[in-house]
Parts: sequence; C-alpha cells; structure tokens
Amino acid sequence: APPMPNVYPPGPPMPGPVPPAPAPGPVPPAPAPDPGFFTPGVLPPPQPVNPVQPVQPVQPIAPPAPPPAPVPVPPDGTLFNGQGQSLLNSHCATWRDQHTSLSVTNQMKKMAKCMGQDCEQSLETGNACRFHDANRLCYAYDSAQQWCAENQPAAASLCNDQGSNWGMPPFGSAAGVDAVEWSPIQNVAVSNPGASDPAVFSCSCMKNCGCSSSKCYCADPTTQPTPALPMGDPKISSTPMQMSSYSNKRGKCTCTCGGQFG
Repeated sequence: APPMPNVYPPGPPMPGPVPPAPAPGPVPPAPAPDPGFFTPGVLPPPQPVNPVQPVQPVQPIAPPAPPPAPVPVPPDGTLFNGQGQSLLNSHCATWRDQHTSLSVTNQMKKMAKCMGQDCEQSLETGNACRFHDANRLCYAYDSAQQWCAENQPAAASLCNDQGSNWGMPPFGSAAGVDAVEWSPIQNVAVSNPGASDPAVFSCSCMKNCGCSSSKCYCADPTTQPTPALPMGDPKISSTPMQMSSYSNKRGKCTCTCGGQFG
C-alpha cells in the first residue's frame, strides 16, 4: 500500500492580538495618618499638654493625743475611810447610810440636818464646802478640800468642783465669808416613794441664822433663803417668817428640805 501522507489534524486557531490593558485610574489619596501611631518619616501632630498641677504640700500627721493623766490617789483618811466611803459631816453620813430605809419625811429631815452642817462648813474661814462626793455632799475635812483644790483637774472624778466662788482662799477665790456662794442640794431623789409622795425634793437654807417653823434669829435680819425657796411648807404655814437680829448666829445655818426642818 502506498505510504500515508504526513498530514496532521488542524490545531486550535491562533489567538488574536492581546487588547491593551486599561489605563490606570487616578490613585486614591493616602489615608490620613492615625495620630495615635507613629508613621515613619512623618511626625505626629502635637498633642495638647495638660497644665502642670501644683504639688500639694503634704499635711503633717498630727501626733496621737497623750493619754489622760492618771487620777491621783488621796492620802489615807483624806477623802475616804477604810471602807472606801466618803468622809462626810455626821448627818450627811447618816443620810447616805440610812435614807433607803427611812420614811420620806425622815429622808427630808435628815437631809435638812446634813445641809445645815454643810452650810456651816461653807462659812468657816479655815475650811470650805467647794468639793463634794458623788452624792453632792461636802467632804468634811479641810485637808480634803485642800487636796482637791491642789489636784484639779486630774482629781475631778473624785472631787466634784462646784466652783472657785464656793470657797475662800486657799480653797477658792471668794473674797470673804459673805461672798461664798455655797447653795444647798436640789432635786434629791426620794427612796421608795409611795403613791402620794413626791419623786424628788429640794432644800433651802438660811445662812447665819437659827430658825424655827415660824421665826428666824439672824445676824442680819434682812437675810433671804438660799436659794429663794420658802423656808416652811406653804401647806402648814402661810404667814411670813418673823426675823430678829442676833449677832451670835453668825456662822450658823438652818435648812429645810421638802418643807421639813432639820
């Protein structure tokens, strides 16, 4: 057989000319640099600067308060007896020890006697009734009044100070006996009151006087009660107190409490 001609099948068509690439469009502007980041070659915009705050001075720390001064201890037999009880005038000690077992009337009478003693002590030139115990009763001895005066205010819890005008020097600042401003106790609580009894009573004294229920004998007949309460119970007597001049009553006192004479 004759040889096959050297013929190949046709290949794919040749591609046509390549179209030109589209012209590039305008280049978009670069984004503005973030002020929070550093762009190489570009300095960040200046940032606002907070003004410098002045340095506040450091307040010094106050030192702790000093501890309270210890309460001084009075010498034995000055303010208290061996049982720790206040050393008082005799009627005051009796009231303290017995008033819870007394009738209301006797409580008042015993306190009136007590106030009479404290009043007379306040008129002494060598003593005073400026400093009192917890019951507002006068320490009886001049050594007690002197110790209290010398140990204020450290001894304030032991010596209840009524004021410098409640005593003459060296116990206080009153210029003389007539300038002493001692005054009897007020608003004393009644122990075991009955339904018709008062809850409290108060006292009044006549200084430099000796009195009964109707008449007073005084160094100065114009003397008025201290404080200005009626000496007698108005329910018993509505007549004014009669006054007589007796020079020997100087330094004496008569007191009433709740209208009861001591």
